[in-house]
This record gives sequence, C-alpha cells and structure tokens, in this order.
Amino acid sequence: MLFRLQPTNTQLPAWESSSYREVAIVRAPTEEEARACAATAFEYIHDSEPGNEEKSPWKQLDLATCVSVDDPNFEADGPTMVISPAFFD
Repeated sequence: MLFRLQPTNTQLPAWESSSYREVAIVRAPTEEEARACAATAFEYIHDSEPGNEEKSPWKQLDLATCVSVDDPNFEADGPTMVISPAFFD
C-alpha cells in the first residue's frame, strides 16, 4: 500500500526533530508502519541528544496526516520504504 503523509503545522517545536517537513509518500502494509518508516527516515538528532523515534511528529496524529493513496507513479508492492522524496529511500 501507498500512504501520503502530510505535516499539519511545521512551525511547532516537535518538527525540530525532523529533517524533512513536506509531503512524503511511503510504501508500507499499514498506516502505523508508514508513520514509523517516515519517523526513522526523517529523524534529526540535534544538540548531541539521542533521537527518540516515538516522539517523532510523523507518528503524532495531530502533527501529520496519513492516508492511503493510489498513485500510478509509484509501485504499491514491495518493501516498506519512503518512495518520495526519492533521496530518502
């Protein structure tokens, strides 16, 4: 399945832990796995603090939407991964 993840308010401090703050397309079997994939791919560790994927804005329902999409530009079958932006695969 393909999921479209979109940040809702990137001005909030929680987004400081993400290296990417725009629409992403993720291939995954479930919404939860799509969010986890984005959280891992876009994790940004700052000030020498260890990352905490559970606090990622990509995993927070009020900070990023995540909906299943059909897009002929992307292959829906395959391993869980960020499809777009391509530089995060």
